[in-house]
Amino acid sequence: MAHPDYVNKAKPRKKKAQAPQKAPLPIAAIIIVSVIAGGFGYFLWSINGAAEKQPNNNAPTTVVKPKPAAPVAHTDKDALPVLQEDENTFYRELEKKEVPVEIQKLKKRGPYLMQCASFKTEQKAETLKARIAFTGLESQIRKTGSYYRVILGPYESKRTAERDRNRLRKQNINNCEIWLWT
Repeated sequence: MAHPDYVNKAKPRKKKAQAPQKAPLPIAAIIIVSVIAGGFGYFLWSINGAAEKQPNNNAPTTVVKPKPAAPVAHTDKDALPVLQEDENTFYRELEKKEVPVEIQKLKKRGPYLMQCASFKTEQKAETLKARIAFTGLESQIRKTGSYYRVILGPYESKRTAERDRNRLRKQNINNCEIWLWT
């Protein structure tokens, strides 16, 4: 079989780039745009000052009388005039206003407990108790019926219980609920 000779093969001729043809000028579009622009200009010229020439008979007429100026006392040519008291006294009255407010003391609620889980088996409860111990908190396991509850507390205030719950959330123990101790 004969091998093709790529060295002596003639190179393909490059096509000459043709100059882009210019589109013909759209004379019809230019005429239409100029007629519209001329019509709009004539419209603006025709309404110029038309509002000033025609009075509006339907509008009610009200005459506003200016207030007489407050008397000014002059004592000296260089002295500043003394202004009279302003008739708007709302802000001065508002500063003197007192509003009675009843303050009720909050009743101290009882101690709180935090329950993190309730399991059927004691082994799962012990596992969660160990995870809680790694966070630095001490938990208890209480058996109620056939369930093992993992609880923390008692807490004197709900704020301290919330603080411990946030510590547990940082360690991915997310299901803890805070209840009143009963």
